[in-house]
Amino acid sequence: FQAEDGIRDFCLSRGLGDVYKRQLFVPMLKTVGVKLGMRNINVLQGRSFLQFPVNTDGTIDSPHIDIYSEDDFIVALYYVVDSDGDTVIYNETEESKTYTIKKSVTPKQGRMVIFDGSLYHAAEQPINSNTRCVVNYNLGVWWEKNFTQS
Repeated sequence: FQAEDGIRDFCLSRGLGDVYKRQLFVPMLKTVGVKLGMRNINVLQGRSFLQFPVNTDGTIDSPHIDIYSEDDFIVALYYVVDSDGDTVIYNETEESKTYTIKKSVTPKQGRMVIFDGSLYHAAEQPINSNTRCVVNYNLGVWWEKNFTQS
């Protein structure tokens, strides 16, 4: 698949999408990882999302985790544009009928949020913004020191 802007969403792509994914984000993630005390980062999955609001009532999408894995991993979300469609991170690490909010993060251009990949999370549909654009990476990591979560 190739969008009009030339960004391809096919894993063997060598188009503009690869430039963003491999030459921009992976080095940035490795730099952030070193600052957080990660010895090694293994990119498990990288995806980009461009959402156009289906509705404008602030509906929150279904809580989910990105990868069902026995191994520890983290989620790194990079916000490409400002939006009012928050990322909601829950306390729960197992599927539940009810979820309690740990943190709600408003997308701001250039902001990156990193959290434990075992935490359920969801996207809120934007109410006032026309789009919500997020680059999502799931990273397998090995820690040099304890990672404290806020």
